[in-house]
Amino acid sequence: MVIGTSDKWAYYRHQADALAMYQLLKRHGYDDDHIILIIADNIAYDSRNIYPGVVRVRPNGENVYEGAVVDYKIGDIKISDLKPILTGQKSEKHPEVITPDEHDNVVVFWCGHGSKNRLAWGSDEVVHGYQIADLIQSMTYRKMLWSMDACYSGSIGEACEGIPGVLFITAANAVETSKADMRDPDMGIWLSNGFTRGFQETVDSNPDIILRDLYYELARSTVGSHATVYNVEYYGNMYKESMNEYF
Repeated sequence: MVIGTSDKWAYYRHQADALAMYQLLKRHGYDDDHIILIIADNIAYDSRNIYPGVVRVRPNGENVYEGAVVDYKIGDIKISDLKPILTGQKSEKHPEVITPDEHDNVVVFWCGHGSKNRLAWGSDEVVHGYQIADLIQSMTYRKMLWSMDACYSGSIGEACEGIPGVLFITAANAVETSKADMRDPDMGIWLSNGFTRGFQETVDSNPDIILRDLYYELARSTVGSHATVYNVEYYGNMYKESMNEYF
């Protein structure tokens, strides 16, 4: 699942990073039947976008909007809708779902605004750490990796500690903000966040990377905040397990 929770032009980077993560999953073997993409989907053709139909995470980079299949728009669903979507409860409201079982590994990428133990969901709803923990505990899975780029995202990792088989890698610890990275000088807009760019570039160059080494690389490359891992003792062996389990 890939989620970009911001819905304003000023926060272009959150949707762009979500789209870039979607493209990363496609490059590494996922098809659209196994990806749920949730974004506002309102920046590619915004009147302020001087490249209509194009979304980038670096100046002159690839168009990460090309071919993207958006399953749900952030304004059309609430945080409570994630449970049926992630537990395979297909309905008229939730036509696109995933159905993981005890043999499946699940990747979740979440990018948007955050504060202490809270995440923004669009402009009108707030998600608390306990809600994320309740959501995870309602699911069936083998292993789950959450990559989260938001200010104070470590507080969400803290709220989920103790849940078996789940690893959180966050852009920031529980008491700090995360930082934007690439900027488009012509539009005057931030295109991406540093943690997410580092995650994508690292995994693209080495999709078999050991999880410990992925964390070390993110810790070195993320500027302005501390990339952090949570729930390691309930997850498994980060010194042996790799991203190959997910790709």
